Amino acid sequence: MRAQDLRLVAAIAAVGSAILYYLIGFGVLNVGESTSGATTDLLGFGLVVGTAFLGVAAVVWLFRNRWLLGAIGLLDAAVVAGYFAMSSLREPPFEVWGLTIKVLQVVTFVSIAVLVFARLENEPDAEAQPTLAPKGGAS
Repeated sequence: MRAQDLRLVAAIAAVGSAILYYLIGFGVLNVGESTSGATTDLLGFGLVVGTAFLGVAAVVWLFRNRWLLGAIGLLDAAVVAGYFAMSSLREPPFEVWGLTIKVLQVVTFVSIAVLVFARLENEPDAEAQPTLAPKGGAS
């Protein structure tokens, strides 16, 4: 698979996550209730996390630096792990929209991992920057 195709897959999956987070925040999608009795600000949550995943999509699409992509991949993995770690704080612990978002985020993560660790067709090495020095040495 070409790098640009993989970037597109990762960006679309991240945008899909963002859209679902926005829909949860605006109350269009129901994700259950808190078991701790605390009132959850789903609007704030949806807007913040949705915007974060729009940022993930932008970074994956626009940047080639493997370190930056790796950091974004780790952020994505932490969000996926956090969903399962915090499942006891909501009822139901798992629901269709949350699991759908996690599937999209795993697609984003796997795509980023391949971009970071594999040598892909048509992907310039992000660390190999062109120099401005003229060929043949200094004059």
